[in-house]
Amino acid sequence: MTIKTEKIFRDRQFSIAISNPSAWLFEAGHLKKAADRICWLDQGHQEIEDPDFDFSFLYPIYRMLIGFSFENLLKGILLAQDAIFMENGEIGKTFTTHNIGHLLSQINDSQFKLTSEEKKILIELEKYVVWQGRYPVPKKKERYKLSVHSTPEHLIEQELWKKINDYLIDSIAKSISKKLGNNHNNKNV
Repeated sequence: MTIKTEKIFRDRQFSIAISNPSAWLFEAGHLKKAADRICWLDQGHQEIEDPDFDFSFLYPIYRMLIGFSFENLLKGILLAQDAIFMENGEIGKTFTTHNIGHLLSQINDSQFKLTSEEKKILIELEKYVVWQGRYPVPKKKERYKLSVHSTPEHLIEQELWKKINDYLIDSIAKSISKKLGNNHNNKNV
């Protein structure tokens, strides 16, 4: 493959991946699977055997991964709702932010509604994505706050993930169905 052909192929693949809600859905699923593997509240972590390690210390990392997963689902929903993802030839700010509150504000809630409590849960995950799942302290000491993660919170988070994931899958299926219907109609013209 020549360098020019390779660049064309890469650019085309990039455009397909960034504009495809399915790509964001799959990445969300991979992140969720990784989060579930280390979650001390689920059984999946037991497959990783280490009797000298307390998995409960991984809760910030679990929450970071689940937060990234939700972020990918929300970005997939935005794409399914025809959000603009490119600005001046680059990925737009909506698709490069970890600001979950901003992502939520961009979603057309006439098509997909979240309760204020569900939004609060998602916004709470932002700090894990930005710092608490990655570093021992935030950039500003005012943001430092110790947190815990309980079983009831975990169950609510899991149900919310399923709700958003199912909505995105339905949106993708409807979009494909619509495109197939349009292609079928175009062939009959």
